[in-house]
Amino acid sequence: MLYIKSLLVTTTALVAWTLVVGYVALNGWGRNPIATPGDSRSFAHAAIEIIKKENRGNVAFLLIEGGKTFEEFYIGNETPDEDTIFATASMSKWITAWG
Repeated sequence: MLYIKSLLVTTTALVAWTLVVGYVALNGWGRNPIATPGDSRSFAHAAIEIIKKENRGNVAFLLIEGGKTFEEFYIGNETPDEDTIFATASMSKWITAWG
């Protein structure tokens, strides 16, 4: 009986944790959006202003909407362009593209 209770408590805790992590991943945790959802132009301009203010390296910002380039912005010590190959990548790009 103790085994079943332990299994039930563990399963309940795991489900609760999964729900919390899922909510945070989809909705953010105490973060305000930088633009009204669905307003691509405002988002692009807000993101570019943040990049200009906080940039510490080379940045290539490209916003794609409907399969076409909506906005692009490049900045850095060695200003990148559409042909620049970056040595590293991160999951944030995939998550952002998915979300």
